[in-house]
Amino acid sequence: MKKMLATICVATAALVSCTTSQKATSLDSLGGEWNIIKVDGKEIKASDGQEMPFIGFNINEKQVYGYTGCNRLTGALNADPNSGKIDFGNTGSTRMMCHDMETENLVLGAIGKVKTYKVDKSGKLTLCDESGKAVFEMQKKK
Repeated sequence: MKKMLATICVATAALVSCTTSQKATSLDSLGGEWNIIKVDGKEIKASDGQEMPFIGFNINEKQVYGYTGCNRLTGALNADPNSGKIDFGNTGSTRMMCHDMETENLVLGAIGKVKTYKVDKSGKLTLCDESGKAVFEMQKKK
């Protein structure tokens, strides 16, 4: 029973992680704006009256931008579709104080952990840390 449980855990981790041995994801599929659904496994929801936190990728300008739940985010985008590696360089954000800073702090605390990415067949974008653990789970804005 323990062996079967361990096998299930390993298989599940493989399904949700990012690895550099995966088939490359084109940069075009990364472009655009993505709603943040989860950060470090915690589900994200928009605050009352606010838009959903998101990260956007401008492939042509090699820039990342977004909304963290309170403030605007901007930075450089360096992504390699052959290896699945991604780096945002130095990011900056506006510095407003908002009523609910929990999502803001989660997003800003996690952004520096991102090292790889993948877009799966269902269209979900996952940004992972160097060990392959999902940091951000995102869905393309419609």
